[in-house]
Amino acid sequence: MTNRRIAVLGVLALPVLLVHACRSADSDTSRERASQSRTQAEQTLARFLDAQVVDHYERDTVNALSLEVCEPVGAVEPRFWLARANILASELRDDTAVVSAEIITVASERRDSTPDGRMVQLATLRDTATWKLVATGSSGTWRVCGISNGGLDFAPMGDTTQIHWRVSGDSLRRARAVLDSVRASAPIR
Repeated sequence: MTNRRIAVLGVLALPVLLVHACRSADSDTSRERASQSRTQAEQTLARFLDAQVVDHYERDTVNALSLEVCEPVGAVEPRFWLARANILASELRDDTAVVSAEIITVASERRDSTPDGRMVQLATLRDTATWKLVATGSSGTWRVCGISNGGLDFAPMGDTTQIHWRVSGDSLRRARAVLDSVRASAPIR
């Protein structure tokens, strides 16, 4: 092959190589952005769940991270007393992230017939739940649909004078002991 033919082949191949390199770089950038978005969504759900742990419930944080268009937090029954949560995985779908977490709750509560009264039953539940998060604007912030996709919602311990225990022998003291026990156990995996 002559030098002239090699030069012509090199000139013809150069645009193909440049296009391939640009596509590869765009793909890497796209994957990196998706990974960052998933991480931000997971961190948002983790903050949301941390704010709902039963004995240090942070209403302002929960409300700040919740979507207004979803069913509001506290709208379903029973509601559960969250002891611990661990983010498991996430998936992006356009401007929506679906994030799953393993949760452990220590009690469930329902409204009872008395004004502001609550019927509480101690029962430890370990489950996996998923939440939908929606991207808000181009800033990379996420908002949580407050109720899990399966209808799971959490309750603060709140005013303990309004609690009626469903099972004889259950008490706030026992609830706190179970809560402490769950927290002292090995981390969720």
